[in-house]
Amino acid sequence: MHLGCTSGTGTPCDANGNNSTDWARIEIDWTRLLLASSVSPQATGFNGSGVERNVRGTGHVVFTASEPYGPGIYETAVSLDGRLAWTGTPDTNSGECIPVGTDAATGALMFDHQQPCLDTEVVDAPVPTAGLPDGRHELAITVNDAAGDSSTVLDQTITTSNPQVTPAATGRGAIRAAFVISWSWNGARTRLRSISVRRLPRNGRMIVSCTGTGCPRSKIRSEPARRAAKLLAGLTGRTLRDGDRLRITVTAPHRRAEHIRLQIRSNQIPLARLVKR
Repeated sequence: MHLGCTSGTGTPCDANGNNSTDWARIEIDWTRLLLASSVSPQATGFNGSGVERNVRGTGHVVFTASEPYGPGIYETAVSLDGRLAWTGTPDTNSGECIPVGTDAATGALMFDHQQPCLDTEVVDAPVPTAGLPDGRHELAITVNDAAGDSSTVLDQTITTSNPQVTPAATGRGAIRAAFVISWSWNGARTRLRSISVRRLPRNGRMIVSCTGTGCPRSKIRSEPARRAAKLLAGLTGRTLRDGDRLRITVTAPHRRAEHIRLQIRSNQIPLARLVKR
């Protein structure tokens, strides 16, 4: 802000003042100042489960964000494949880093303090992957300062692994086999990336069938437990379509058979259910 003093009568600005110590005086009850900054946030020291191999569930990326000569770190945003997955203010600075409003003319955030946010802080950004298909994804982290300046401080490819575990039967005499399946999907197409089985009875038998337009030509296959790995390997890499139903039946002498149905759904993990037959 710059203030000047001129006199229309040619007399000095300090002449006839109400206060002999003042040349010129202005009193401001309140004002709005538009904050501008020529610097942008930076970040270093990235680590955590969110940037490790095969991220599961909610990973975390920990790093140090800084802006020594600016208004401070206001907000962090996490995007996966170009879609916003999380956003938040890492530190409210005892409430000073919380906007009190938004300027109608410019859209700028309004704060009650000249230096509202911390200029250096450690950020723990969550990376939620549970709803993503297994495989490669683009992770981007953006940091915004209180003046609206933005920097993409991390942009890299990560891999996710959130395998589906099928429900197991309960009750006396039930077979409790469970299948661990990794899926990836894109629109109506769903690819079975890998499949393995737990608690398969040694004397059991596995039967796999499929109904739907995306099913393989051999729709029913049956193998004893000792050849289960080969049977499951034949499913690996198969691409199914929305509406297809993959059915796995496990039998064993003198035990109640287990029937698992996997229904393929567009753009989401298949629905796994135990069925009676």
